[in-house]
Amino acid sequence: CKPFPFCFKKAMKDHGLKANQIAILGDQMYTDILGGNIWGLYTILTAPIAIKDRNITKVFRFFEELIYGYLEKKKLLKRGEFDD
Repeated sequence: CKPFPFCFKKAMKDHGLKANQIAILGDQMYTDILGGNIWGLYTILTAPIAIKDRNITKVFRFFEELIYGYLEKKKLLKRGEFDD
């Protein structure tokens, strides 16, 4: 269902939770992190956990690499660094 924003909203409603009570842990910027950020949730981007990605995930990973490169060039993100 992710990254569609209504999925996050439905999960929040089903569990009676507010955005400030939820953290999203994910390894994909375009699904886990984007969906969580749309709803103002705390998001945690991890290193990829799958040994082999599905074809659609490979497409997303390509675009993630472009974003990582841009953010690293602007010194806004560095892989391997963690938020306290």
